[in-house]
Amino acid sequence: MKRTVFIFLCFMIAFNAAPQWKSPAFYEASQFPLIGKISDATETRYERLPAALKSALRTPVWNLGKNTSGLAVRFCSNSTAIFAKWEALNNSLLANMTPAGTKGLDLYCFDDGQWRFVNCAQPYSPDGGKKYFAPIVTGMLPQEREYMLYLPLYDGIVSLEIGIDSAAYIAQPRFDLPERENPVVCYGTSILQGGHASRPGMSLTNILSRRFNRVFINLGFSGEAHLDYEIAELMASTDASLYLLDFVSNATVDEMNERAEKFFYIIRNKRPETPVIFVEDPIFTHSRYDRRIAKEVSDKNETIGKIFKNLEQKSEKNIYFLSSKEMLGSDGEATVDGIHFTDLGFVRYENLIVPLLEKLLKPVEIKPLTQTIGDYRLTLLPERMGEGNPKILIDASPEILSEYLPDGTWASAVNAFLLRTSDKNILIDAGLGRALQSNLASAGLNPEQINIILLTHMHGDHIGGLLADGKKVFPNADLYIAKAEYDYWIKSDNKLALNVLSAYKDRLKLFIPSEISTKKKELFAGVSAVAAYGHTPGHTAYLIESQSSKLLIWGDLTHVTPVQFPHPEIAVTYDVEPSKAIESRKQIMEFAAKNNIPIAGMHIAFPAMGTLKKEGRGGYVLNPL
Repeated sequence: MKRTVFIFLCFMIAFNAAPQWKSPAFYEASQFPLIGKISDATETRYERLPAALKSALRTPVWNLGKNTSGLAVRFCSNSTAIFAKWEALNNSLLANMTPAGTKGLDLYCFDDGQWRFVNCAQPYSPDGGKKYFAPIVTGMLPQEREYMLYLPLYDGIVSLEIGIDSAAYIAQPRFDLPERENPVVCYGTSILQGGHASRPGMSLTNILSRRFNRVFINLGFSGEAHLDYEIAELMASTDASLYLLDFVSNATVDEMNERAEKFFYIIRNKRPETPVIFVEDPIFTHSRYDRRIAKEVSDKNETIGKIFKNLEQKSEKNIYFLSSKEMLGSDGEATVDGIHFTDLGFVRYENLIVPLLEKLLKPVEIKPLTQTIGDYRLTLLPERMGEGNPKILIDASPEILSEYLPDGTWASAVNAFLLRTSDKNILIDAGLGRALQSNLASAGLNPEQINIILLTHMHGDHIGGLLADGKKVFPNADLYIAKAEYDYWIKSDNKLALNVLSAYKDRLKLFIPSEISTKKKELFAGVSAVAAYGHTPGHTAYLIESQSSKLLIWGDLTHVTPVQFPHPEIAVTYDVEPSKAIESRKQIMEFAAKNNIPIAGMHIAFPAMGTLKKEGRGGYVLNPL
């Protein structure tokens, strides 16, 4: 006990010594989506089985349903640190499983198109009790990220709070991933429940959920997968994309002969077309030496094989059999105790089953972030996220840098936008060109379908996507450029700008933007150009209006979000005319804040859109949409 207290005190001393960890603000996780449940009609929020089954199910199965294996909380935040406070239901402790896997939490972040491990919340408690606190990650850049927080595999949760920086925000996820419609429903043993992954994210169903970006519902019940018909009814009640049956380790030969077909037909009668996968008993590593176990595995696999063949002879369709021969590999290193899988074992199980799942599951489309503006839709086309260099700031005092850029950097971005009206597909800037076409494809368009291109200005990170091998990428698009911007670049020696102007010379549309304080003249229905000169001589913002909704895309009015919003008087070295850039920034920020018009920017980190609120010191705060 003394040692436990000492370790915890050391942990808390380190915690309090880090200034970025001080005074996190905590939020109830119950306000954010909980994924992985087969039913929301449970006794409490954090459990797997519907309350209606309590009196029908065997008590051991019902109690295991209180374990939160396969459940995860989804949220987004721009915090530099993420914390967790939670209370475990049972304070479970297993001799052959880590506390982190049993009752810890696991944080993942959606990064560059995939879910990546951030860190694990270790279940520390100074008194050995059920209440835990853990800093999961610190020292991040203050940019918005999508998170998924996995819950314990072999314990339940009574309560859960997520902590962030006091000045940061936490919000609902921006997109619905993993896909919750038509989940994969999995039934099985302790192995399926997650025994004995080192942490929650490494159980099979959680691994597969990330890989396929689809919810895999975990109905693994440690030692209790004895083909209860109530579980089959529950599975059949869900319109699944696939059912996975991995019960052989628990079910006896007699139970399989007596119950397996009926269990299957309960599902099949309600879901006649849905694929069902039967999985063999793993060839446990110690069966090489333990002949009793070897015979048991052989007898069970022979039995399930016969049952499957019998179903085939009955002309059952969409049924599949997964041999376990290669499941654990041949080196004997994939279990913790000869039976329960280590992380390596689960990865090998994943590698075995993925080829079959790829044939049976439709890919989940990752849809880009889209904001509705009346009848119009504005889609973010992000191309690059990275760290910015504060050396680009002009006359930013050491005090300002210390206050707003304490880590010496910030989250930067390169964005373009796609505006869709009833009859037009409008591209606003073209980025560097590295991801533009793939971004458009994810939005369901090809270059030939773009009708109009609006340029905020002609720096390389805004026009790079307009050419490929010296030829125009968008053959059917008119290219709109402010006349002052055209006049500046046509006289320059910038090869990229000159090549763009030459390639699109037959489709150029020059215009003079309106001043921010005057009545706006539309370029075409719903879109007006607004002068934002200074960054370049013809730098232009675009005001989009539909019905009573508005949004202002202001290009490069800001580069360093943490500094230039509270201090719009600070320019950057990229500005051709810094004093004019400052004047434009102040005028447009005031206009947007006063009229409550959301803004979007080419160098604002995800989600790149937000509303402005004036603060007491004369600057502004950006609240992401």
